[in-house]
Amino acid sequence: MHHRWARFVSRVVAVFVVAALPDCACGDEHAIVTADGRTRTFRVHAPANHDSGALPIVLVLHGGGGNAQQAEESLSFDALADDNDFLAVYPDGTGKRVLGTRFYTWNSDEECCGDALKSGVDDVAFIDQLIDELGANFDGDVDHVFATGLSNGGDMTHRLGCELSDRIDAIAPVSAPRVIATCAPAQPVPAMIVHGTDDPCALYDGGDECGGCFSRAMAALGVGGDDAGDHFSCQAAPDVAADWRERNGCADASSSITFQNGDATCETWAEGCADDEVTLCTVGGGGHSWPGSTRACDPGSKVCQAVADATGPVSDDLDGPAEVWRFFDAHR
Repeated sequence: MHHRWARFVSRVVAVFVVAALPDCACGDEHAIVTADGRTRTFRVHAPANHDSGALPIVLVLHGGGGNAQQAEESLSFDALADDNDFLAVYPDGTGKRVLGTRFYTWNSDEECCGDALKSGVDDVAFIDQLIDELGANFDGDVDHVFATGLSNGGDMTHRLGCELSDRIDAIAPVSAPRVIATCAPAQPVPAMIVHGTDDPCALYDGGDECGGCFSRAMAALGVGGDDAGDHFSCQAAPDVAADWRERNGCADASSSITFQNGDATCETWAEGCADDEVTLCTVGGGGHSWPGSTRACDPGSKVCQAVADATGPVSDDLDGPAEVWRFFDAHR
């Protein structure tokens, strides 16, 4: 299975190498050296009008084949940080640079993803050390830390909830239907699961035919076309939410609708969960993307169009970053 993931990520790189944007002047980039000797980079955006005092930390993890810069410029967490006084932090995974652009992945579970998996990168230890760094040098409040991410970054978000439950207050994985098999958090973790029903890369209903979307993008560009080796098994989004309810000790809790707009609905299980509620936001018609985001490439380019067609539509019925922050803010 590992070779399939390697092929999958390599094709992500091939698709995005032309479409990726140049480095932006967004948050400041910083670096730390981890215990394994790796230099790990991250971007930090502090609220524009912040004077003093510790700030809640929101970790935003990019998807497979992406990087911190792309996550920062395609989402609205910087603006939300300015309006709500928190520290928006965008860590980089590990991987390769192609034509000056970073294509990084996270070691999120036993089968994913890319160089991070093959090299056995300890991304949990990196995030643990990063939290300490943010507390020591960036006015971060290490007692109020939250994590969110897309796709491979969302799977990594699950893993942080599983293995750093003593440090992470709440998680919000987006389009991320794979939770590490050994997940056993030391304490309950509030979780918001966000997933589009038309996600062609990570099927909302799960099964053995997840993946293959980037091979389809390659085929649209006249390169390759066989996506058989890119398929993998994933969980249905409702099952992921049910598993987190089980971990949080409220598997049989009743639910209520906490958000409804257009084709987007958020269902929350809170009864019996104490403050460790679980929310499933089902984005009707949404693809493999953050709802309410912008595509980090030129929409007029052939490559960008191929990727858009392969990953599905971006829904505007849910402002993903805003709803994720609302959930985090309720669980400080």
